[in-house]
Amino acid sequence: MAGYVRSKVRALAVVIMCAVLACTSIGFPTVVVNPLDLAPLHAGKILGLTYVVANLASFAGPQAVSALTYQRATNAEWRNVFLLTTGIYVVGAVVFVIFGSANLQSWADDSGQDELRNIADRNKH
Repeated sequence: MAGYVRSKVRALAVVIMCAVLACTSIGFPTVVVNPLDLAPLHAGKILGLTYVVANLASFAGPQAVSALTYQRATNAEWRNVFLLTTGIYVVGAVVFVIFGSANLQSWADDSGQDELRNIADRNKH
């Protein structure tokens, strides 16, 4: 939508961008808390891997914008940037809705850890 705002109404484009960032901020806690639901003992590793993949966008984003606005940075070229961003958000949301879960995973079962703690406690005495 921001790509269709006329240059005389730039304040509207700023408001739209702020609304998008606010919506992104609302969804962020879901991403951060979900690894704790999936595997509490491995949440730090999962979140670290998630951040590595997410931070790849820090490198890819400017390259994509540069490639899409290479000619003259016209409104039409910036529309393509906004449409690409929208597509990435929509695909991510659909994948999360279809495949996402907040259930404790079978591979994250920590019952073996409890047994190891009991053995360690017995060995201390």
